[in-house]
Formats: sequence, structure tokens, C-alpha cells
Amino acid sequence: MLNNDSSPPTSNGVKSPGCEPRFRGQLLSLTQPIAPIVDCLMTHDKSILKSMPLEDICHEAEQGALKLAQTSKYLYEAVVKVDSAFKKKVEAHSSVVATNKILEADILEFKQAAIDANARAEEAEKKWSEANQKLSEKERELESLRLDFSRVAAERDEWQTRGSAWP
Repeated sequence: MLNNDSSPPTSNGVKSPGCEPRFRGQLLSLTQPIAPIVDCLMTHDKSILKSMPLEDICHEAEQGALKLAQTSKYLYEAVVKVDSAFKKKVEAHSSVVATNKILEADILEFKQAAIDANARAEEAEKKWSEANQKLSEKERELESLRLDFSRVAAERDEWQTRGSAWP
């Protein structure tokens, strides 16, 4: 219950609960506080109201005003809570949006890194294939040279055998 020095005192001298002074004008213009008090009094039959002592009518009016002030205070506190919750949700949302942007940037970087890695792998595979092809060619050349060497060695051995057979 808020209790400001600027709250107007009631007929019994107790300050009425209300909202902060800066919001009082807004709440008064929004709720039209006189109408509910009059409505409270008008719930009674006119003949009963005429027969009631003035003190009872004042008491009824004070009770209506107190109920209106309590309702206004409750609504004000609810608005403050909702506003606070909304601000927290907005802050959380902006944090999620910022995180999402960072994650999207990271995803793009990862995709680019994967594309680059695939390109390098394809290039390495191509070079490896070329190297294997050159190796195969060199092995064929080597095999050819071995065959040639084997033929030459065989001819040499044959010539050596023929040469040793000459007297």
C-alpha cells in the first residue's frame, strides 16, 4: 500500500491509499472515480437512501472510495508487474535475436570452410591421381628397362659363354 504525503486525507483523517502523484492524474482521468462512488450509493433504493443518516451515507461513500482506491492500486501494481515482465521479455528477445545473428554468421563461416575444405580435398585428390598416374608410367618405364636390362644381361651371358667356348 503506497502512502504519500500528497495523498488527500479522508474524512476520518487517514490518508487514502493511492498511486504515485505523477500517475494520479492519468488514473483519475481514466477511471472517473466519482461515478463508482455514486453507483455504490445508488445500489440502495432511493427511499432507503433518504432514510439513512448522513453519517451512514458518508460511510458508504468512504467505503466506495476506499474500494475504488484499492482497485486502482491493484491495477497500478498489475500494470507495473506486466510492464516489468514485458521489459524482461523484450530484453530476452533482443538477446536471442543477437545470438541468432551470431549463430547465422558462424553457420555461414562453417559452410564456407566446408566448401573450401572440399575444394582443397578435390584438388589434392586430383594431384594424387596425377601422381599415381605418373608413378604408374614410371613403373612401366622401369619394367621396360628391367626387361631391356634382362635381355641385355642374357645376351651378355650368352656372349660370355660363347667367348669362353672359343679357344
